[in-house]
Amino acid sequence: MEISWPGDYGEIHTKILERMKQVLREDTVYPYLKENARHRLEQARYVARATGMTDHSLVHLGGYTWCLFPWLGTRSFRTLRKFLTQNSGRFGISGIEFEGCYYITFRMEKGSDKELMEYMAERVEKHGIDPLSLVSPKELPVFEKYDSFVPAELLRFAYSVDKLNPVEAEARVRDIFREFE
Repeated sequence: MEISWPGDYGEIHTKILERMKQVLREDTVYPYLKENARHRLEQARYVARATGMTDHSLVHLGGYTWCLFPWLGTRSFRTLRKFLTQNSGRFGISGIEFEGCYYITFRMEKGSDKELMEYMAERVEKHGIDPLSLVSPKELPVFEKYDSFVPAELLRFAYSVDKLNPVEAEARVRDIFREFE
């Protein structure tokens, strides 16, 4: 369903996405939902169960196409998306697309889902996720009114500190890899 919402998107906390995942897993009928909302929730739960997206964060959509449901808030999702992009070469990953902080679709031409997550988990264990390395020297993250007067290097540093969350992203990479055990 297309929803028109003028203005910028706000940031979403990881607890909200984790609760969404829990709602999809459970069978609770919420008495305050109207009939159409209850029906939509039933449909969403059916799709979630049919795809396995609440048990396996990385879902194969067919061919070379994959979808990652990290269940992360805005900053952590952004961090994971940039980390995936940074490590995409080894697996022939291209066409990375995302919607808000809900999912990431991409094309992966080499390796398997387990190999990808094992590689990313190993990198996290050995080196962690360096937020400064995720911001390209070509990027110029301008968000605030006077950012155009701030040196580019300082804007990139501020973005890496203020808009990324490597700790939560690292933990989720480990969690997703454990789904293969």
